[in-house]
Amino acid sequence: MLSFTFAARCDKGLVRAENQDNFCLDGVFVPAELMQEPTRVAGGPSKAGYLAVFDGMGGEARGDFAALTSAGLAAGMRAGLSRCQTGDEIKLRVLSFTEQANAAVAARSREEGRRIGSTMAMLVFRQDAVHVFSVGDSPAFRLSGGTLEKLTQDDTFAALLVRRGELTPEKAAHDPRRNSLTQHIGMPDVTLRLHCTTDFPVAAGDRFLLCSDGLTDMVPLRAMSSLLASAGTAQEAADALVAAALEAGGRDNVTALTLFVGE
Repeated sequence: MLSFTFAARCDKGLVRAENQDNFCLDGVFVPAELMQEPTRVAGGPSKAGYLAVFDGMGGEARGDFAALTSAGLAAGMRAGLSRCQTGDEIKLRVLSFTEQANAAVAARSREEGRRIGSTMAMLVFRQDAVHVFSVGDSPAFRLSGGTLEKLTQDDTFAALLVRRGELTPEKAAHDPRRNSLTQHIGMPDVTLRLHCTTDFPVAAGDRFLLCSDGLTDMVPLRAMSSLLASAGTAQEAADALVAAALEAGGRDNVTALTLFVGE
């Protein structure tokens, strides 16, 4: 039988005045006032659960509100999600949560007359499979057999042009539109297109990472893979990844959620 351990590490970084990231670790989220200090949370071993990271849109008004609201609503879905058994049931539950979060953040956006939003990456784990969901550009990765594989699809203008064949991945990595979101939680009068990968095989030895772009913008994928592979525990991995982002300059808020699969 598989056993899952998981951890989170979050830091506002070395440049930003406030932390607009937040997360949910199997029903646990952190109040906004505590997110201004370095935060560490760990859980497991467990047979099932879920992780989610929310990145309030940098430069947008009240990104912290959007991320906190989304994380709080995600924490509230623990009981309902625990009753879901199949990939289809899990997908419907996450779709319902996403619609609820989008409506709540969009309502605040309309009230204030300005754009408010958050990205999301979520991973639901079970004995037989994991299920990955995303909106925006916060990524999820799996490390298996020494290979780091990205499991999510970015909702950015640059990524859209790559999918259309109008831009190469190499050029997209440096294109100014790589951080311009085409969708996010908090879009008024819009039905979000939730990216879903359900029933993804899981095996002992697999390691997963969900993070904000404060990590991926600062630490090369090769270094991320090495840090994830060499850590002894999920908490050590999350700590090492965030430390690497800070050592590289910490220009943004940075959050790393890690999930280790054992027997």
